[in-house]
Amino acid sequence: MAAINSQTLSKKPVALLLSVLYTIGISIYGYTVIQDGMYLDPNTPLSVFSWLGWVSVLWAVFSWWLVRREILCPYIIFLCVFYLFCYGQCFLWAFGITPEGYDISRTFLATELVQGQVFTLISLNLFHIGGLLTSKRVKPSLPSAAPSSRPGYPSHERVIRIAALILLAISIVPYIMDLVAAVQTAAQYGYKGLYSEYLLTLSKSEKIFRSFGEFLIPALLCLFVVSKKRWQRGLLLIAVLLKSAAELYLGGRGDTAMLLLCLICVWHYTVHPFNARRAIPLAAGGYFVAGLFASIAQIRGQTGRSLSDFFVNLFSMDNPIFRLVGELGGTMRVLIDTMRLVPATYPFRYGMSYLYSLTTIIPNLGFWAVHPAVENAHLAQWLMDVMNLNYGPGYSMVAEGYINFGWGGVFAMLVYGMLLGWVFTLVHRSNWREKPELLCIELISLVIVLVSGTRSSFVDIFRSFLYIALVSYLLMLLVRAVLIYQRNKEIYH
Repeated sequence: MAAINSQTLSKKPVALLLSVLYTIGISIYGYTVIQDGMYLDPNTPLSVFSWLGWVSVLWAVFSWWLVRREILCPYIIFLCVFYLFCYGQCFLWAFGITPEGYDISRTFLATELVQGQVFTLISLNLFHIGGLLTSKRVKPSLPSAAPSSRPGYPSHERVIRIAALILLAISIVPYIMDLVAAVQTAAQYGYKGLYSEYLLTLSKSEKIFRSFGEFLIPALLCLFVVSKKRWQRGLLLIAVLLKSAAELYLGGRGDTAMLLLCLICVWHYTVHPFNARRAIPLAAGGYFVAGLFASIAQIRGQTGRSLSDFFVNLFSMDNPIFRLVGELGGTMRVLIDTMRLVPATYPFRYGMSYLYSLTTIIPNLGFWAVHPAVENAHLAQWLMDVMNLNYGPGYSMVAEGYINFGWGGVFAMLVYGMLLGWVFTLVHRSNWREKPELLCIELISLVIVLVSGTRSSFVDIFRSFLYIALVSYLLMLLVRAVLIYQRNKEIYH
């Protein structure tokens, strides 16, 4: 471990320098192409930037390994998923593959696609530079050392377990009620009914009560971190599978996919590390799950569907991986749509969407008819309204950077990277036992950014961090304070 620690000191500046030079090179080439050469031959830079996407993601993974000596970790999981959403179709274009049913090259001009590629690729590279900047050193930890805890103080595991059980207690009933109602709605109206008929039937108090169900995933992850016996982990896995099966029936895939990725990460940290031998069955399972997700996307709009319908469609589908990557990579559409509209029709926001997002720290307790954040920072709803769409297009952190500052918005991703680079290096696989609650916060944060950060704007990310991650951490601190108080009371009275 001492060797790992010393290597990080020398290789972090090198990784940063090479990343900066590479990003500058992409920026210069992108500027030259857009200003001079693209309109003569747009297909060549389209192909070049598609391959540069592969170079960027592979360099990001390798440079993170140089600095942190880890690949299967929260940061890399999010980064790879983020690339898939923001740049997925470009990865396919590099090999001449066009995703069936989701190909955005049929919707936009080649010149618009190249501009989207350039902006996205610079943004993603700046995100990684930010992550490297704030990434922490890997502190050495002796394998035989017991988890640190002051004499007479409650153990980390006890604090986490009690906090997780509290979160489970307050979330299980709202989650089940929400799930039952959603299943009934989906059976009658299909997947779209969950975002129209179902929501219209809920009062404001019901929505608040059902929101407590969002603590179910943090509770399960925290319990998994402190579960040392096989039967305990088995029960948790059964709970995850049941939850996933119900949500897959509804047609939702995001929460299930992100929870599975987090479970792989926590298993790698706390149970058995994944090596090359274990990666083979993991990859095979991932192929099946990816195909299942692609199948769900095709038939989730049907009413009265059964579980067998998913599998029949799965085994009759060609190239499920390409189809899924094409669907995820369609998120670039929102950036190019925004580039079309701003500033030609609508002005830049100049940071106002970020500022309004921060107002979610004040809950709407009757102060406003509509919360300012809902009215001014939900950019997915804005895009849906201005384009007169009958479906939710989603949004992205990359597109939010552009709508606020134009091409200068790429530096918003640098800030995002700095924040997540700090959060995702709170602990390392080698020393997480010293403060397992920080591993819990990393995993909860990973769920948040995977679900909200890939297809939403800052308001959803900030709200989730504030009301889920921060509340979970404060609950752990409160549990620790109560246990210490009880301990002191027993000693001195």
